[in-house]
Amino acid sequence: MTEIRRTVAPGFEEVREVFEANFAERGEVGAGFCVYVDGQPMVDLTGGVADDAGTPYDDETLQMVFSTTKGATAICAHVLAQRGELDLLAPVTDYWPEFGAKGKEHVPVAWLLSHKVGLPDVDRKMTLEEALDWDTVTAALDGLLVLDLTNFLSGPYCAMLLGDLGADVIKVERPDGGDDARRMPPFVEGRSQPFAVWNRNKRSMTADLKKPEDVELVRQLALRADVLVENFRPGTLARLGLGWEDLSAANPRLIWCAISGFGQTGPWADHGGLDMMAQGMSGLMAGNGPADGEPYRLPIAITDVTAGMFSALSVLAALQAREKTGQGQRIDQSLFEAGVALGVYEAAHVFAHGTRPSRLGQLHRGSAPYRVFQTADGYITLGASKEKFWQALCGIIERPELATDPRFKTNADRVANNPALIEILQNILATRPSAHWLAALGKAGIPSEAVLSYDEALAHPQGQARGLVEKFEDPERGPIQHLASPLRLEGTPARITRRAPDLGEHNEEIRAWLTRG
Repeated sequence: MTEIRRTVAPGFEEVREVFEANFAERGEVGAGFCVYVDGQPMVDLTGGVADDAGTPYDDETLQMVFSTTKGATAICAHVLAQRGELDLLAPVTDYWPEFGAKGKEHVPVAWLLSHKVGLPDVDRKMTLEEALDWDTVTAALDGLLVLDLTNFLSGPYCAMLLGDLGADVIKVERPDGGDDARRMPPFVEGRSQPFAVWNRNKRSMTADLKKPEDVELVRQLALRADVLVENFRPGTLARLGLGWEDLSAANPRLIWCAISGFGQTGPWADHGGLDMMAQGMSGLMAGNGPADGEPYRLPIAITDVTAGMFSALSVLAALQAREKTGQGQRIDQSLFEAGVALGVYEAAHVFAHGTRPSRLGQLHRGSAPYRVFQTADGYITLGASKEKFWQALCGIIERPELATDPRFKTNADRVANNPALIEILQNILATRPSAHWLAALGKAGIPSEAVLSYDEALAHPQGQARGLVEKFEDPERGPIQHLASPLRLEGTPARITRRAPDLGEHNEEIRAWLTRG
């Protein structure tokens, strides 16, 4: 039986009985309770232990009280304001000078009382080092809860960008294998590296949306979320009672971001969409490849990644709008539109001439020379369309007569006679190594660089200086390499704080959080 210490005044014996019952019947570990009447202690009780070592709970025991003081503090503050002893619009520093550290010197008292200061609230497990790290606890999107219901690349990439900025991203996956990207090679120790690249800074939980209880679990998460990102076929979540109309009615501040192949409306809304399909439908493929050959698919999932970027940008805009209106909104992004948006030059051609732009291979529609050339030992890019660059290039290749050749005299002339120009330049540039040409071109200020493979780009001194590869020290698996976030903010930098999660790794943690309410 737990020892109850201290005393109660006559007439308060029942308080002691209730206090004892809290230990005997409700599992209390350690507690203290005190009541004063007219300045005199009527109840002064302690019981139980303060820690795992069995230290008795007493007057010196520190206790986390959470929000129990908020109401009393607000009442006292407004009573003082009513008396004229406290100005709610005055800076907090008028009464508490030390509060002004780290840029808070202009915060008024009213903001402090109404929780509008923007001070960080940590709602996840953190190491002591993380808690003491300024960048971690003041991340741009710290305190934002993102529910990630996406699969493969476009949606996960959007959620990853938000996670890089500090949002708490909960990724919900099928229990029977999870995200399809988990099965994409290459693998390291059985884990997909593509999945790891675009699913960092997330927690994973599993839910079977064929089970009503798991649907309700996702619903409860959505009611607490600031942002929901999904890339199901349009209408799928609505049939489960998890659609925009259902959830926004219950959570008006929710920002719903739907990514699909062709959008939520229109005759093609029901079509499933992959990057290859979007590249083909958007004009990207038709404009890529040799002029007299077949259309080429870009060897990167460009519409997936671009749709993810556009979606993240839209989410940030919606968050800003919510600050003004208090209302969330729906975002409807598609791979098709992301691909079309990349064809800004081609769109200008259509608008100007009303005709289909032809496939040009490496040629540029308005600049020459402007392409890749082979050297004696590799490839270089060369852009010398400006007249001063063209004149300098003719000197470097020791063909000064080309500068006055009627075929090449102006940029328009060179564009019109590109095939002949390329043949001449290619024959000359192939005679010497890349380093020779790049040194001479660089000295003249002519835009040119080596064509690097992806591994060479990551290892390049400029790539290293810019930190393109970031090593994250995982306590369980040691150092893990990641592509650094492309989001470059100086004041609130993007950071990698979590490796990509194992399937369902955070099930218990998230369910316990939901249970706590």
